[in-house]
Amino acid sequence: MKLEVLIILIISFFIGIKSYAQKPIPLKEVNVYPLGYIKELLEKVNTALATNYETKKYFKYKIYSEAKIANDHILEQLNTTTSIKTNPLVFAYYFSKGRIEPKIIDSSFYKSHYFQGKIHSKFFYMEMSIPLGLDKKDFLTYNEKYEYTVKKIENIITIEFKSPFYCGTINLNPINFNLISIDYYNDESFAGTTKYLNNNDKTDILSKTTSTNYYSCSINFIPLKNNKFVIDSMNFDVKYQDYTINNLKDKNIKPTVFKKINTTIEMWLD
Repeated sequence: MKLEVLIILIISFFIGIKSYAQKPIPLKEVNVYPLGYIKELLEKVNTALATNYETKKYFKYKIYSEAKIANDHILEQLNTTTSIKTNPLVFAYYFSKGRIEPKIIDSSFYKSHYFQGKIHSKFFYMEMSIPLGLDKKDFLTYNEKYEYTVKKIENIITIEFKSPFYCGTINLNPINFNLISIDYYNDESFAGTTKYLNNNDKTDILSKTTSTNYYSCSINFIPLKNNKFVIDSMNFDVKYQDYTINNLKDKNIKPTVFKKINTTIEMWLD
């Protein structure tokens, strides 16, 4: 009798497993989007940036920035409130009261280097253009190097992207496809060279080379009237190693070399 009961229990157990396995998954739990949809979604993001981002008005922001070398030694620091007009697609930002200058914390450093006037505030102005240049970020145009995942949660479209270089997340308004937020960082270091222009004759006066660059950026956006949107806050951090500045006008001047530089920029609506 005990053997018969045991056999019945075993059979019932396997029947229960089979019936559970065959239970259909509700459609709302399935989250699969075809390749064409992801491409179209990214196109709509770029269109929204080009047409809906407010590029004509100035908004008052608080800005904090600092540039540090090895051992967290601060070279310059900026802590101010000013009105800025931005365009995240084309590296553009304009200050209503003209150029603002970070405060020099270590004046002895700048006095001991030929580039004192040319290096000063380059850490802020050149690095600030990096997070605003969204048109240069290849993850915003469908790229086979990236693995994209799309989710819809509580009326927000989330695009997650990952590649050997950039990784991050984009959150969108599902109605007008305006950006809600974007976060990205580079998963691998890279070397680079940047040239600085003389504002008077537009000739190259300095070049910056680095062996290692690490970016980390977080931008939040706020909706405005008439379907427009603008940056609400931004936090950007860049770390360089073997940062070398060369004078392109005078080869007799020795390069200025930094083993490590870390620049942080925070900006938020006042």
